[in-house]
Amino acid sequence: MPFVSLKVTPKVVKQAKKQGPSARQIAIHDCSPELRSRIDSANGANRLPVRISGEFELAVGDNYAIWATHQAEPGQLLDFENIYEVLARRPDRPVKFKWD
Repeated sequence: MPFVSLKVTPKVVKQAKKQGPSARQIAIHDCSPELRSRIDSANGANRLPVRISGEFELAVGDNYAIWATHQAEPGQLLDFENIYEVLARRPDRPVKFKWD
């Protein structure tokens, strides 16, 4: 089953407090091999839309992080913010999600 393991680092939490919500990012800690090749093709101009656990839509525009500023479709930023808030409560502790 395709999966992605995500976390928010303490450094990002600190930076986002100083610079605001646009500095928020969720680190891609690990992922299944079939997803790594897809993620490796993502960049700011080539954003990969994904669903986490079949419910939350995010845009990946970086090889190793999901940035708040890359969330452009309706609902993506809200989903990003909700996931970020949960992960930021326990920085550096990855959580594994099903990836659709």
